[in-house]
Amino acid sequence: MCGRVVRTTPVEALAAAYACPCPDFSLPPDYNVAPGQALPTVLADPLRSLVSARWGLRPVRTAYGRPGPLVFNARSETAAEKPSFRQAMRSRRGLVLVDGFYEWQGSGKQARPWFFRLHQAGPFPVAGVWETVPEENGGSGLAVAILTTSANALLAEVHPRMPVILAPELWARWLDPAAEMGEVLALLRPYPDEGMVGHEVGLAVNDPTCKGAECLDPPEQASLSFPVRR
Repeated sequence: MCGRVVRTTPVEALAAAYACPCPDFSLPPDYNVAPGQALPTVLADPLRSLVSARWGLRPVRTAYGRPGPLVFNARSETAAEKPSFRQAMRSRRGLVLVDGFYEWQGSGKQARPWFFRLHQAGPFPVAGVWETVPEENGGSGLAVAILTTSANALLAEVHPRMPVILAPELWARWLDPAAEMGEVLALLRPYPDEGMVGHEVGLAVNDPTCKGAECLDPPEQASLSFPVRR
């Protein structure tokens, strides 16, 4: 499960890098983005654009009529079959742009957070599916869920899952609503571990209100079970 990401690159730079018109919104640097908060996302609907999307699809209502929790991840192996993701997988696919993400090793109070990014620092896209959602002002907005896959060798020591990271040569195919589902599903594979780095971080990231670069600081006594990859 991918439940926290880093978002620091200005949207103007993202628009230029992903061949999108300059957006009409801005997002401040955030080293600890949680579900329910905004993520820059590239769509092709039909023209390529950069939008701000809420992280988390519309909650499913419980048996008591109350909204359930936001659906912020989707398993790539089953997303095309599940009613909640099936239509989005066919025609509403996007590139969710992040600068890194966190995963936790272990569970409960003993869980230790780790930060991962590409070997070459900077923004990169993870596969997402999106939907239109109503807003409180009566208008409509966008919401997105991040697709996950089995962890590569680097992440497997920490967590069994990771977000689907898409290499540049895969972007156009993923965004193409006319692509055959078999072609789309073939893109959803673990990113090569030699192209990534990771290190253990302190517990500041456990607090969703902590937004600064201190979230990336290593703990005072870093674990020796999984060394930093540089």
